[in-house]
Amino acid sequence: MTLIPAGLRATVALLICCLSLAGMLVVQRREAAPGKSVDVPGPPPAPEAGGLPSARTYGAPARAAFDEILKRPLFVPDRRPPAIPPPTAPAPEPQPELQVRLEGIATVGNTRVAVLRDLSTNTGLRLAEGMKFQGWTLDAVDAQRAVLRRDGQEQELRIERQCQNTGGACN
Repeated sequence: MTLIPAGLRATVALLICCLSLAGMLVVQRREAAPGKSVDVPGPPPAPEAGGLPSARTYGAPARAAFDEILKRPLFVPDRRPPAIPPPTAPAPEPQPELQVRLEGIATVGNTRVAVLRDLSTNTGLRLAEGMKFQGWTLDAVDAQRAVLRRDGQEQELRIERQCQNTGGACN
């Protein structure tokens, strides 16, 4: 009795497997009817005479077939779609803060005038009662203050006195 080396045994076993698989392919090929087509990827075949597609074709259903599923969501307790919230108006843009300083008050006859400094442009302004500046209306002027109003807001300005000796506010 002769011993076959292990490497040769593995080669012979693989050769036998390959030959048996090739034989099975040949048998299957011969059994296929000559008029029948083999499944090859490509466009689906046309419907048969009855108008129904052949048993081998499959097409995805139309989106309308899923309407009932969309109307009854699975993970919502009452199986109703969530209510669509009504559209909301965009929030009004915040108006810029008034950047003025009251520098003085003058009275000419019955007219009272507030002398203001626009801090954003560093320009001086003279407004009489009832005049408008940046949407604000000068509502009232008295000896030490001026009151401006806009859209229900009120801003009161007071004269800031500065002492020349100290460089700051007076005591």
